[in-house]
Amino acid sequence: MIVVYGIKFILTGAFITVLTCGWAVMKDSLIFYIISMLAALLTISLLFFYRNPAREIPDDDSVVLSIADGTVLSVENIENEYIGGSGKKVSIFLSILDVHINRIPIDGQVDYYKYNPGKFFAAFRDKASTDNENTEIGLIFSKGKMIFKQIAGIMA
Repeated sequence: MIVVYGIKFILTGAFITVLTCGWAVMKDSLIFYIISMLAALLTISLLFFYRNPAREIPDDDSVVLSIADGTVLSVENIENEYIGGSGKKVSIFLSILDVHINRIPIDGQVDYYKYNPGKFFAAFRDKASTDNENTEIGLIFSKGKMIFKQIAGIMA
């Protein structure tokens, strides 16, 4: 399955691939063959990047799911105004090979949203978490409040 907002990029890549393949055949040009292969590689990469695999979600209210695929970089104690005190911060890094879908981690109601414009430093850099464009989402659930944050990187 592919996410809807990725389809326009994939179709653009596929169109360029078909177009350059046609030119390569018509002109019998090595340069167009190479360009068409690069376009095909880009299109395949876009298909991989925008994939949305089905997830099996347990029917258990006590389970909090990860909001994203990727590598957990750290788990830290933090103070947060939205949740009204201390909580845990789990930092997850998404490489270009990871599924780039963020999911709601637990059944609840979104009651806070804040978009913060910013820069696009590489996500693994320290200042990316404070300086990069990001979105914060607050959620009320049966046991309290939760906040999660999506931070853009240089590629996304």
